[in-house]
Amino acid sequence: MSVDTVKIVAERFLTSRKPEVLALKGAWGVGKTYTWDQIVKSHKDSTKLKHYCYVSLFGVSSISQLALSIFTTTRECKLIGTEMSLTLINEHWLSIGKDSVKKLASLAKMADFPYSKNISVGLDQLAPSLINDTIICLDDFERSQLKADEIIGFISNLKEKRGCKVVLIFNEDELQEKKDTYKKYREKVIDIELLFAPSPSEAIGWAFPKDMPCRILAEQYATNLKLVNIRLLMKIADLIEIVTPSLRDLHPAVMQQAVSTLVLLAWAYYETNEDKPDFSFIRKWERWASHFGEEETNGKEDQKTKDWAAIIRNYGLTHIDEFDFAISKVIEHGHIEETGLIEEAAKLNAQFVANDLENSFSEAWDLFHNFFSDNSGELIAALRDSF
Repeated sequence: MSVDTVKIVAERFLTSRKPEVLALKGAWGVGKTYTWDQIVKSHKDSTKLKHYCYVSLFGVSSISQLALSIFTTTRECKLIGTEMSLTLINEHWLSIGKDSVKKLASLAKMADFPYSKNISVGLDQLAPSLINDTIICLDDFERSQLKADEIIGFISNLKEKRGCKVVLIFNEDELQEKKDTYKKYREKVIDIELLFAPSPSEAIGWAFPKDMPCRILAEQYATNLKLVNIRLLMKIADLIEIVTPSLRDLHPAVMQQAVSTLVLLAWAYYETNEDKPDFSFIRKWERWASHFGEEETNGKEDQKTKDWAAIIRNYGLTHIDEFDFAISKVIEHGHIEETGLIEEAAKLNAQFVANDLENSFSEAWDLFHNFFSDNSGELIAALRDSF
């Protein structure tokens, strides 16, 4: 499903008053939560329901705890994306209802007494009755400690009894024991199901800032690897920002190699799976490349290794040098200090400059070797410039 379709359906969901449940599923890191947040922010003034909350199910151990989390994080839709000042907090609580505030205030006054433990139970029990007509986003369904039927039952109650609209965000491939329960109750509880699967161009467009250094170059390398993980792409953008001040005044080829290596190694370091070369494999590519060459391996190497080698060759990596090793240390540590990056960049810069000078001298002599015309003046000028 295209991202544009997801946005259109999500907009229709937010701007409708009808109690509904929307399931937004997709792989980890593709930007489900990020995209949902952006959609909510852009439509916060046009939602039919007045209140909104976001709760991660990760670490929630009981339905009462979940209900309390929903109640305490609920705010007016118009305040989405706004830093909460004391004045806004006061206005927000008053908007929930005077009766609810009075109940909570009376409980809060007792907080210093020996029975404060019982007060938290009271809040847990009270919270569900205070949740009404709210847009509720429940994230990380697959990571929850709660049983799937408890969560789905709670969601059904929010929809049917409390007039709420609920968004459930998860990675369907990681549901594990929850998958059967979800499939069993999906037809009854879920009204809309969206698969969030952005294309590389869409993911890169969101993750890379418009003013990012070497953006076009980084886009080309990320597209080559078909990267769609928003978190990974944002990490690549951050790493490029880190190395740029030390490399921007050097030969352009130094920065190009840095970006090429950084994208590939960050992909291997942060997004591990059996279908792609791992970090250590790429760092040893010089040895692997000389072993494989371009010839058949006669079945001596396993298929996985062959596939990894094909990915690296397709990417265009021919060798790994000391500068690349310094880049790998930057990725591991998150900074350039004590990685050797500056020293290795200076050496690589000298090599590129020397190559340019040698090439310019060779090009000047080509005027002598490759032409029969009387071009002595042009030859002398070219030689002078190259020296």
